[in-house]
Amino acid sequence: MANGKIGSIRVSPRGPRFEVLLKNENAKGCVFYGRQCNHCDIPTLGMGINPKENQRLLVEDIVKLGDEKDLVKQVNLYGSGNVLSRIEISDETFNFAITSMLMFRNLECIGIDSRPEIAISRMGKERIEHALYIISRTSIRFEVIVGYETQDVQLRTSEGGLHKMISEKHMEQVFQLAKELGLGLQINVMLMPVPTMQLRDAVEEAVRTIERVKELQNKFGVAFVLVNLHPLYITRKMLAKWGEGILSNPLPSHAEIQEVVSRCGRLLPIFVGLDDEGLSVKKDY
Repeated sequence: MANGKIGSIRVSPRGPRFEVLLKNENAKGCVFYGRQCNHCDIPTLGMGINPKENQRLLVEDIVKLGDEKDLVKQVNLYGSGNVLSRIEISDETFNFAITSMLMFRNLECIGIDSRPEIAISRMGKERIEHALYIISRTSIRFEVIVGYETQDVQLRTSEGGLHKMISEKHMEQVFQLAKELGLGLQINVMLMPVPTMQLRDAVEEAVRTIERVKELQNKFGVAFVLVNLHPLYITRKMLAKWGEGILSNPLPSHAEIQEVVSRCGRLLPIFVGLDDEGLSVKKDY
């Protein structure tokens, strides 16, 4: 199950994987933060950072890799929001970031973190098409990373759940976009979307969600789909929402993670993301 690490590089089914965080250049942070995603604590990071500083930090991250740089097969560009949004990441920074990825001599794919609503928008499509132009003389594959999280609409969208207004139509449009433009997709799936779930229910829901992702892949004929499986950890924002009683609830451990991977690994390649971004109050893995 373990993806393992090589120095500061994590190993995924796509090979050695390096992850870069671009800070949010919008002074208000993520455009969804104030009205959705009500237990995400990340979007305040770097609010209003200068594009030049963002680019300097990106180069520093790459330089720190040293000789490990030539091992990297996959780079994922994340942000404290949406990398495909020019409201949050300027064109200057986005273009610089994509061009900088060409420093990885053995790179096979670039993943860009966003939301389905932005990826399918005119702005998102323009960004994707420009990135495809930058890498057009290479064999690098461009991938969009989006959070589906759970196939249960109530869990995904309700105030009592994740409160992310991502519809099935949004997801189908993302898969259609990937087919039309020849993109790969990375789909984020949560193992236990809310901390009040029972462990058995959490495992079964993750399995159902990955099965649904496979159905979408088959329906739209998208060649490359990777699942990023993220076990739940508790943040302070969750404590404020559900109360400290959730600290006594069992959370996914390596046993639950292993079960999901063993049951679904034949359907799609699965990367297990165990990074809590330093935000967890509690996690069981």
